[in-house]
Amino acid sequence: MPLWKDRQAFNREWGTREALDRISIEELYHMFGAHPGRIGVRFLVITGPTGCGSSAIARRTALVLSNPPWAGLPRVRPKLLRADLRRASTDHTPLVQLFRHFDPSFRGAGYSAPHLAALLRRRLSVQEGPVLLWFDNLRGAPPLPVLWDLLEHAADFLPSGSTIILSGTYDPTIGWSGPGEGLHRLSLKAAAGSELLDILGQVSREAFAEPLEDNVIQLIATRALSAGVGLQGAIDMLRDAGVRAEGRGLSRVGPGEVGEPADIDGRRDPRRVVSAILKSFERPAATLEIGVLQRRVCEWLGGDGHRPPSRSLVRRHVRRLERSGILSRAVTIGGKGGSRSMVSLRSPMMDRLGR
Repeated sequence: MPLWKDRQAFNREWGTREALDRISIEELYHMFGAHPGRIGVRFLVITGPTGCGSSAIARRTALVLSNPPWAGLPRVRPKLLRADLRRASTDHTPLVQLFRHFDPSFRGAGYSAPHLAALLRRRLSVQEGPVLLWFDNLRGAPPLPVLWDLLEHAADFLPSGSTIILSGTYDPTIGWSGPGEGLHRLSLKAAAGSELLDILGQVSREAFAEPLEDNVIQLIATRALSAGVGLQGAIDMLRDAGVRAEGRGLSRVGPGEVGEPADIDGRRDPRRVVSAILKSFERPAATLEIGVLQRRVCEWLGGDGHRPPSRSLVRRHVRRLERSGILSRAVTIGGKGGSRSMVSLRSPMMDRLGR
């Protein structure tokens, strides 16, 4: 019997039904879209613990506001701009992300954050029709004074009827004077024990050809709640258990395939990937084939308790390290396609690492 029934089940918006019941899609549309001229700029802040589904609800809201399903209500479709603040340590990163919606090749090199903010204000002030700004994955209070100042004065330059969505664990609008009457908040709760068990059971029934036993679901839920990784972390554990069972040639997931919860954000942390790339070189001036390097990075991060990154992500970081002068890459004859991409760590960098 095959192990999988539908791998795409893990990618669905689980755990958001209870929250969506509190404020329906129709209410959201009439609140933000049916009367765009009533309030200049509206704010929707969706907060809650990690894995509660705030991003999923924000995504659903953005889709409804940008694609109104009721043809009888006249409305101009807004331009959607999204910025991911998961790893933003400065204002520069999210501002560049917003600019790329207008120019995909824009990198922001040579521009300061205040300069980018001024250019973005000018660009959005001449935008025809409303704008939908979505800032996702707010974790804590990052030092982004330029961005927060820009949002607090959004009514000064955004077209009438525009909407700003903020989703994550942190609400930066507390104490703001800017949003005024156009500010709406939606606070979500983490999935409780019984709710988490029900959702994991439903995911397992849709994802696996043979549903998991209750003791396996209970083990995943217990470890996820103890580690505080939330619903998304528990679903990741369920997926990883299936991958582990597949690698062992099993047709069903058992307790032995359930691992410890990994840091939800750790697998996307560029510092971990870069560190793994540098650790893959064993001696000064060592040269590795790109495929071997990717495999070593994945094995190293997997053994460290984090889900291995994709090989395309490793390649992107290799190219960035090459542009920085840390790595060098050359194409040689050989390999299945007639050529091989070889990567070397330059000697000065090896000396700096003390190898």
